[in-house]
Amino acid sequence: MSVGSGTLPFMAQLTALDTRILEFAERREQNPRLPIGQVITEFEVSPARYTQMLMHLVQRPEVVADPRWTMMAKRIQKVMSGATEARAARTFRRAG
Repeated sequence: MSVGSGTLPFMAQLTALDTRILEFAERREQNPRLPIGQVITEFEVSPARYTQMLMHLVQRPEVVADPRWTMMAKRIQKVMSGATEARAARTFRRAG
């Protein structure tokens, strides 16, 4: 890997599975009616595990730096941030 080829030497390469997950997420963004249950047949993991894998991927510098995934990664990060803030803002009251 060289800087001249457009990849930075310190960045890890995405695996084939990583790329498939990102492509699937992109298809889901383009077609929200695509059932999340399809991840079971596509990746042989539960939807929850797929979501964990995707959340991890969009935080990796090589994904954010790649023009194919930059916008999608930022959108997902924004949604994650909002969910985290909403969770932190929750208050729990005792019943009674």
